[in-house]
Amino acid sequence: MPPRWLDRITGSSSDDAVSGVPVRADAAPDSVDALHGHVAALVAQVDAEAGTLPTEAVVVARRITDLAAEALRRAETAPTGMNIHGRVALHAVLTDYVPTSLRRHAAARGVAGADHERLEAALVEQLGTILAAVRESVDALRDDDLRAVEAQGIFLRARFTGADLMEADR
Repeated sequence: MPPRWLDRITGSSSDDAVSGVPVRADAAPDSVDALHGHVAALVAQVDAEAGTLPTEAVVVARRITDLAAEALRRAETAPTGMNIHGRVALHAVLTDYVPTSLRRHAAARGVAGADHERLEAALVEQLGTILAAVRESVDALRDDDLRAVEAQGIFLRARFTGADLMEADR
């Protein structure tokens, strides 16, 4: 039996994975197509639980899904797509880290005598940590886009300076 952490990375059956994700049969669990399905499933989960979650937790969780969707849109238009490390990390965020935090919050909320204020603060903190990591990844993608534009500009300036054009005429 493979270790549980490997199940989480590969997306195979795990108690902490989001189920019911509409994914093509031939799609890898961390493919861009599959990740779009995971985003949709997580949005549906957050929306379904919105009445029992702290408002701030709902906002942070939806911000995570919005940034994940942005990363996937960028991956679809980027010439190199999204690297495997980014896809695996995003898969873990969408199918394990956020859903597990939400599930554990729900389970603890049902315990008699639970300190709900502390519980809510812990959930918001956990989601905030995840949001910071996802935001950092999306910022890196944006920086890659900017560097690609700058590199193209350097190439064009070097290629089309007066000296290059004069040598081409010779």
